[in-house]
Amino acid sequence: MPYSIRSEPGPDGRFIVLSGDADLTAAAELQEMVTAAASEGDKTVTIDLSDATLIDSRTISVLVEWTESLSSAGGRLQVICSNPNILRLLARIGLDRTLRVFATRDEAQSSSA
Repeated sequence: MPYSIRSEPGPDGRFIVLSGDADLTAAAELQEMVTAAASEGDKTVTIDLSDATLIDSRTISVLVEWTESLSSAGGRLQVICSNPNILRLLARIGLDRTLRVFATRDEAQSSSA
Protein backbone atom coordinates (compact mmCIF):
# COMPACT_ATOMS: atom_id res chain seq x y z
CA MET A 1 0.00 0.00 0.00
CA PRO A 2 1.44 3.41 -0.90
CA TYR A 3 2.06 5.88 1.88
CA SER A 4 1.04 9.46 2.48
CA ILE A 5 2.52 11.86 4.97
CA ARG A 6 1.58 15.35 6.04
CA SER A 7 2.56 17.79 8.73
CA GLU A 8 0.13 20.03 10.58
CA PRO A 9 0.35 22.37 13.54
CA GLY A 10 -1.07 21.17 16.83
CA PRO A 11 -2.03 23.09 19.96
CA ASP A 12 1.29 22.21 21.62
CA GLY A 13 3.67 21.32 18.82
CA ARG A 14 3.54 19.51 15.50
CA PHE A 15 1.51 16.53 14.26
CA ILE A 16 2.95 14.39 11.50
CA VAL A 17 0.37 12.00 10.06
CA LEU A 18 1.73 8.92 8.28
CA SER A 19 -0.66 6.56 6.49
CA GLY A 20 -0.09 3.36 4.54
CA ASP A 21 3.22 1.49 4.40
CA ALA A 22 5.92 3.41 6.28
CA ASP A 23 8.87 2.07 4.32
CA LEU A 24 12.31 3.47 3.47
CA THR A 25 10.93 6.29 1.32
CA ALA A 26 8.36 7.28 3.93
CA ALA A 27 11.01 7.17 6.67
CA ALA A 28 13.19 9.63 4.76
CA GLU A 29 10.29 12.04 4.43
CA LEU A 30 9.38 11.53 8.10
CA GLN A 31 12.98 12.35 9.05
CA GLU A 32 12.80 15.60 7.06
CA MET A 33 9.50 16.62 8.64
CA VAL A 34 10.63 15.95 12.21
CA THR A 35 13.90 17.78 11.54
CA ALA A 36 11.94 20.77 10.24
CA ALA A 37 9.59 20.74 13.24
CA ALA A 38 12.50 20.61 15.69
CA SER A 39 14.39 23.38 13.89
CA GLU A 40 11.24 25.54 13.99
CA GLY A 41 11.19 25.16 17.77
CA ASP A 42 8.39 22.62 18.20
CA LYS A 43 9.05 20.92 21.54
CA THR A 44 6.39 18.24 21.13
CA VAL A 45 6.26 16.24 17.92
CA THR A 46 3.48 13.69 17.61
CA ILE A 47 3.71 11.01 14.94
CA ASP A 48 0.22 9.77 14.10
CA LEU A 49 0.38 6.18 12.84
CA SER A 50 -3.37 5.59 13.18
CA ASP A 51 -3.68 4.74 9.48
CA ALA A 52 -0.26 3.15 9.02
CA THR A 53 -0.39 -0.44 7.83
CA LEU A 54 3.24 -1.25 8.64
CA ILE A 55 6.48 0.37 9.73
CA ASP A 56 9.95 -0.75 8.71
CA SER A 57 13.30 -0.64 10.50
CA ARG A 58 14.21 2.78 9.10
CA THR A 59 10.97 4.27 10.41
CA ILE A 60 11.71 2.72 13.80
CA SER A 61 15.19 4.26 13.67
CA VAL A 62 13.68 7.71 13.05
CA LEU A 63 11.37 7.27 16.06
CA VAL A 64 14.25 6.20 18.31
CA GLU A 65 16.58 8.96 17.10
CA TRP A 66 14.04 11.72 17.61
CA THR A 67 12.80 10.39 20.94
CA GLU A 68 16.35 10.79 22.21
CA SER A 69 17.08 14.09 20.41
CA LEU A 70 13.90 15.85 21.48
CA SER A 71 14.18 14.55 25.03
CA SER A 72 17.73 15.86 25.39
CA ALA A 73 16.51 19.26 24.13
CA GLY A 74 13.68 19.39 26.68
CA GLY A 75 11.00 18.21 24.26
CA ARG A 76 9.31 14.93 23.48
CA LEU A 77 8.20 12.67 20.70
CA GLN A 78 4.82 10.97 20.98
CA VAL A 79 3.25 8.28 18.83
CA ILE A 80 -0.43 7.69 18.16
CA CYS A 81 -1.12 4.10 17.19
CA SER A 82 -3.83 1.54 17.77
CA ASN A 83 -2.75 -0.99 15.12
CA PRO A 84 -2.17 -4.19 17.10
CA ASN A 85 0.51 -5.42 14.69
CA ILE A 86 2.57 -2.24 15.00
CA LEU A 87 2.04 -2.14 18.76
CA ARG A 88 3.16 -5.77 19.02
CA LEU A 89 6.30 -4.94 17.00
CA LEU A 90 7.11 -1.98 19.27
CA ALA A 91 6.65 -4.21 22.33
CA ARG A 92 8.72 -7.03 20.84
CA ILE A 93 11.73 -4.73 20.36
CA GLY A 94 11.21 -2.94 23.68
CA LEU A 95 10.20 0.46 22.30
CA ASP A 96 6.92 0.37 24.17
CA ARG A 97 9.01 1.23 27.26
CA THR A 98 10.72 4.29 25.75
CA LEU A 99 8.17 5.69 23.30
CA ARG A 100 5.15 7.61 24.51
CA VAL A 101 2.38 5.73 22.68
CA PHE A 102 -1.26 6.80 22.76
CA ALA A 103 -4.32 5.19 21.17
CA THR A 104 -5.91 8.46 20.01
CA ARG A 105 -5.06 12.06 19.20
CA ASP A 106 -7.21 13.20 22.13
CA GLU A 107 -5.11 11.13 24.55
CA ALA A 108 -1.89 12.53 23.09
CA GLN A 109 -3.14 16.10 23.28
CA SER A 110 -4.33 15.60 26.87
CA SER A 111 -0.86 14.43 27.88
CA SER A 112 0.68 17.57 26.36
CA ALA A 113 -1.55 19.95 28.27
